[in-house]
Amino acid sequence: MGIQSRHTTSRVAVVDMSFPTDLENYMSTRLFTSSSLAALNPRTNRADMRTQNTPRVLYIEDHEDTRELVTLVLEQRSYEVVTSSTIESGIELARSQEFDLYLLDSWLPDGSGLDLCRQIREFDRVTPIVFYSAAAYEIDKSQALNSGAQAYLIKPSQPSELCNVVTSLIETNSSHYQRVAV
Repeated sequence: MGIQSRHTTSRVAVVDMSFPTDLENYMSTRLFTSSSLAALNPRTNRADMRTQNTPRVLYIEDHEDTRELVTLVLEQRSYEVVTSSTIESGIELARSQEFDLYLLDSWLPDGSGLDLCRQIREFDRVTPIVFYSAAAYEIDKSQALNSGAQAYLIKPSQPSELCNVVTSLIETNSSHYQRVAV
């Protein structure tokens, strides 16, 4: 990155600089993540790459910028985040893989997050579900909790608040099921 300046007839110098944003820096480092490296080597099993202690989150959100930002925040806290933008693909992922938490938006292009939550609960009754939505009325929260979610956060929220809720629900759920299994 170079800084170039040029003089003008006024007392103001014009400086041409570009600073990459945090998101741009993050996206450039994601070019060679474990999943992209696995794609280069077809003999690599994605499940083998995952460490046993890395919690997995399925995040279903149709807004690409929000999806990328939340993914960045959660990955910085050492979560593995798998994303989807529709109910159909979200259900397919939820049925075919194991996750420690589902993070859902209320409004998706092919239906409501409430419907998605109910569909997930038909085959997975134990994995925590968190709604992360701009729908801010008390009735929205109530309906989400009644459909099977454990928490409801209103966008935008502080990244720490989102991470605290995710961490708390995953830890509570995993400790509960470890005790039951013993």
